[in-house]
Amino acid sequence: ILVPCDFSSHSTLALERAVDIAVNAKTDRSFEILCQNVYSVPTGYHYTGKSFDEFAEVMRKNAKKDYQRLMKEIDTRGITITPVSTLDKKDNLVASIYQCALDFEVDGIIFGAKGITASSALFIGSIAEKMIKIDSRFPLLVVRSKGENAGFLDFLKKI
Repeated sequence: ILVPCDFSSHSTLALERAVDIAVNAKTDRSFEILCQNVYSVPTGYHYTGKSFDEFAEVMRKNAKKDYQRLMKEIDTRGITITPVSTLDKKDNLVASIYQCALDFEVDGIIFGAKGITASSALFIGSIAEKMIKIDSRFPLLVVRSKGENAGFLDFLKKI
């Protein structure tokens, strides 16, 4: 199971649901969860005096620390969770997630949603919404926190 993770509460919830599914699956095969963090090198990195590759390594190390912090909060219940760090050089998060799913031949992808309805996702561009449109090869589960569902007007009020 692939769980794209930005270390937010939404991706933590998705990771917990993936563990629930793996633990409760009625099958003889064992499950592995891939916790994928897609990182990029921000514009202006060169002002730090570092090369692109050097700054990418800084970003990867930061993601590794964030992953270690996250795993202290997750009860894996014996399920293997493997971190995967992906450098997004083309500014295409969805393509990076999809390529990871292809590379590891996952059985499904679980996303944590930020509670935005489909109508508002049309305007702000939800990653999960884009994944749904890219291909139906992988089953996709989108989880959200209970009671967290913002409509378009609610979203505009927060801006």
